[in-house]
Amino acid sequence: MTNVEEIKDKAKGVVIDQIDQRMTDLGNVVGAHAGNLRAMSDTLRNQGQDNTARLVDMASDRLNQVSTYLTQTDGDRLIHDVESLARRQPLITGAAGLVLGLTAARLLKAGATQRYRTYSTESDFSTETETYGVR
Repeated sequence: MTNVEEIKDKAKGVVIDQIDQRMTDLGNVVGAHAGNLRAMSDTLRNQGQDNTARLVDMASDRLNQVSTYLTQTDGDRLIHDVESLARRQPLITGAAGLVLGLTAARLLKAGATQRYRTYSTESDFSTETETYGVR
C-alpha cells in the first residue's frame, strides 16, 4: 500500500468515525424528543383527549425508531444507506439538497448581517479615514 493510499484510508476512517459520533449524538437528542412526546401524550390522555394522544404516540414511536436507527447504525452503514436512497429517489435527494443549500445560504446571510452590524458599530469608518488623511 502506498503512502497516499494509507493517508486516504486514514482520512476515510476519521470521517466515518465523525459521522458515526454525530449521528449517535443526534439519535440521543431525537430519543429525548420522543420521550417528551410520550409525556405529552400521557398528559393529553389524562385530559380526555385520546385521539390527539394517539397521534402524538404515533409521532413518538416514529421518533423512537429514528433514534434507534441513528444510535445503532455505524457511520459506514449510514453512508451506504444515504447513497442507496439517493440512487433510488434522485428527485427527493435533489429537493433535500436544494432545501439544505437555501437554508445554509440564509444562515450565512444572517450571520454576515449580524457581523456587519457589530463591526460597523464598533468602528466608525469616517473617523479612521480622517485620522489617516484619506477621504
